[in-house]
Amino acid sequence: MNFEKCDASEASDWVSSYRVGFTCTAGVIDGVCVKYTMYDSTYRLAYWLPHWFQVFRQGIERYRDAHDDGSGLRRASEDSRYAQQLPSRHPVHTLNNERPELTQEDYFMARDYFCVASLEVADLGSVFRTECEFVGGTRRVEVLPAYIAMNLCGALKASVDLSGLVAATPGGTA
Repeated sequence: MNFEKCDASEASDWVSSYRVGFTCTAGVIDGVCVKYTMYDSTYRLAYWLPHWFQVFRQGIERYRDAHDDGSGLRRASEDSRYAQQLPSRHPVHTLNNERPELTQEDYFMARDYFCVASLEVADLGSVFRTECEFVGGTRRVEVLPAYIAMNLCGALKASVDLSGLVAATPGGTA
């Protein structure tokens, strides 16, 4: 499927950008909230407790390991002309241009109404697909183009690494 030419029924499940927030206690992740901007300009929230966050993270890391060369992420960072040649709604552009704000109200709404109860992930080649069932019983699919998935994977890794640093005991002879 060509990302630029997805039809209206498919566009509602395609992610064009995201914002992630973590809650931690003493360096331990208590929960992760993600707010997606969808290709059709709507927003979606999800809240992952630690177990489901690990399932998501492991899935997206496997996807990254299998498709890192084909995502365009490295090419876009190394060659400024690459992005200029792409359509305006390509993930290289939408990732930054359509990034949502994640507010405290979003966080509480995600925790209360969009808490993940089960999660399935799928590597579909050019996209990473998730299907969540929430505590209330509703199900939802999100489709992340490779560029978005690779960027999200890197952001999650950096945030997890940072949460460990925040909890580290100071040391040395400063």
